[in-house]
Amino acid sequence: MLTLSIAACEEGNDGKGTGTNNNQPGKLPNEDIDGTPDDDMDKPNEGNNGGKTDDSDDGNEGNDDVDVAAAEVSLKAIDIAENSISFELTSANAEEVRWLCSIQTTTSLKGEDVMLKGTVADANTTTTIEVTELIAGATYEIYGAAKNSKGDITLASTLVVKTPNGYVGDATYSFVDNITASVDIMETNGLRNDYVSFYDNVKGHTLFIDFYSPLEGEYLPSGTYPLGDGSSMTSDQQYTYILLAGHEDFIRITEGSATVAVVSTATGAITHSITANYTMTTGDTIALQFTGTIEPRK
Repeated sequence: MLTLSIAACEEGNDGKGTGTNNNQPGKLPNEDIDGTPDDDMDKPNEGNNGGKTDDSDDGNEGNDDVDVAAAEVSLKAIDIAENSISFELTSANAEEVRWLCSIQTTTSLKGEDVMLKGTVADANTTTTIEVTELIAGATYEIYGAAKNSKGDITLASTLVVKTPNGYVGDATYSFVDNITASVDIMETNGLRNDYVSFYDNVKGHTLFIDFYSPLEGEYLPSGTYPLGDGSSMTSDQQYTYILLAGHEDFIRITEGSATVAVVSTATGAITHSITANYTMTTGDTIALQFTGTIEPRK
């Protein structure tokens, strides 16, 4: 509510001094004996904001009191494939809408993050969006955010989606679900030696893969690593093997390769996606499909 303040005039203020008349012959009217202007005189507009009245309105008052409806935004999964996800994004009361898809991490995004890094979507409607070139067997988080005309941001409930595992063939031993991975980072023969252990939390099997790459790079760089003698961008055949649950002897690998993809999430975290297919000395086969954070062993 705009409040008008009206200044009241003082009764009997006719412009003349109300004290003793100090004017003397030969002096200017309303001057004191010392020749200075009469301090008792009321002066027009003095003390009244330079002549402005209190009920002046510069047009900036009252904006904070205007009611603006909060933006609404929601997400709904439509189709989930090995390498793509389709979902619906619905919004209302929005001036700007954005969405973002990222591999799941332990850090959740805020509405401000989505508005800053996300992709623009049509506002105040339902739109079907397809995200492609995703990794099979990975868990993704889809975020949606909308901003109203006042600049307030609404964040949708996060949509968590896991893409189906890719084709792993008729492998004897499949490392796909319930897998924990860790890496020992070493230096061998002037190369980076990343020794990764993949542990099946349900079946109890452990697959060890010995990755070699240039020393100056980050651990587990992207690329395909065929079995080799421990030269750059190979998996050392001597130390790549499987240890079956309840057994004490390692079973060697005779052929196969592993492929590493490095994915940077929206929060800046690094995720590795590793697929591998191997044949063992027994003739049995191994298939690995892992996507997640591979922490250095402590």
